[in-house]
Amino acid sequence: MDKFLNDKRCESRKNSVLQELRSTVLRLPPEDFIRLSDMASLQDALLKSFNIPLFHRAASDQGSLVYPKLRIAGAIKYLAEDQKAAFHVYDYSISNPNQRTRRADIQELQSHFELPGTNKTALNFLDIENRTGITFCPLALSMANIMRRLDNLKEHDKGNIGVNWIPRIEKEFFVLSNKHSISTIHVDTGGTLTWVLILEGRKIWYYPSRTTSQTVRWLGLAGSQAPENYEDGWVKLELQAGDLL
Repeated sequence: MDKFLNDKRCESRKNSVLQELRSTVLRLPPEDFIRLSDMASLQDALLKSFNIPLFHRAASDQGSLVYPKLRIAGAIKYLAEDQKAAFHVYDYSISNPNQRTRRADIQELQSHFELPGTNKTALNFLDIENRTGITFCPLALSMANIMRRLDNLKEHDKGNIGVNWIPRIEKEFFVLSNKHSISTIHVDTGGTLTWVLILEGRKIWYYPSRTTSQTVRWLGLAGSQAPENYEDGWVKLELQAGDLL
């Protein structure tokens, strides 16, 4: 008899735990991002409205949505063909944040990434124009470009003879940085569209867990000055080589 009562109490406790678990699951926040499995899922996602990032994790069995063949060594070798090349770099060894963005030459860039060890000043080489002729933008993103689609609707003659079509060249930029480099909280391109592909290494990315027009406006106005005012908190995402966000 005692054994039977104990079993009944145990079953009651299990039911209680299951009920609590069910209510907890229902209260869980929504997904932090929309996971993409392939190019088709990216195309489908771009046809719909979304207010959380689209994310593709490059897997060993599936690879990346883009095949990034360019690595740091190859990029530096290409850039070094112009020995007078100049860059903008964010230098964390400068105490005044307003003075950290300065000019650097190709020799400094080369020597910095060729130096061994990890005790180097954190340098973030910003907005390096992609002049390689290699387009890294995924096809689905390029096809969804609103400016390109509008241009296509304006020019009805798709033939070669007498056409007035002027190709729209999309600009791409590289960011080349080393360990401990960070970017303060900011908003890119007016909150319209920003995409990033990791060519080599990894990057920790933070973004507001709930993005609305008010969030974007606050990002644009306050930026890193008031991170605590994003009441819904932040999402932390580690991007690795081949990942697309």
